[in-house]
Amino acid sequence: MGKCKEAAAEHKNVYDLARETCGVESPLTLGTARNFACSLIRVGRSAEARSLVLKYLPIAQRIYGGLDNAKIILMRAILAETLWKGEVTLDDATEAVAILEDISQRSSRVNGISHPKTLQLQEELKSARMVFDVARARPAGIVLVKMDGGRMLIAGYKRVS
Repeated sequence: MGKCKEAAAEHKNVYDLARETCGVESPLTLGTARNFACSLIRVGRSAEARSLVLKYLPIAQRIYGGLDNAKIILMRAILAETLWKGEVTLDDATEAVAILEDISQRSSRVNGISHPKTLQLQEELKSARMVFDVARARPAGIVLVKMDGGRMLIAGYKRVS
């Protein structure tokens, strides 16, 4: 985890520099924001990653165009990832599955069905659906999801009153 924290700090520095020198509407800033969001997820700061992606997603859509753009698909994939990893409610899992279903179809159209990104999105969709199934079975709580070397683990369940 130490190297991931160092990487997140470096991604933040690069993001801050791009934002200050190029502005928030620069493709460079969008790319560094996306990288920083991925780093935040890796160190367990999904809420911050979600907030960052939600800030830049409308800007990216304005710059790159419609939802079928590969960069928009990637940003929405990061958003979905913030929803189904960590502490997941039924609402989070439902939203993650909806986003992943949509972008998986879009990626198939844009990149093709055998493109590595399309295949990765389909795998993430399977994982998100498993989390959804657990959350749906216990709607009055939070599913605790951990990643272990790329594998998803349902680590537990926390009841919420």
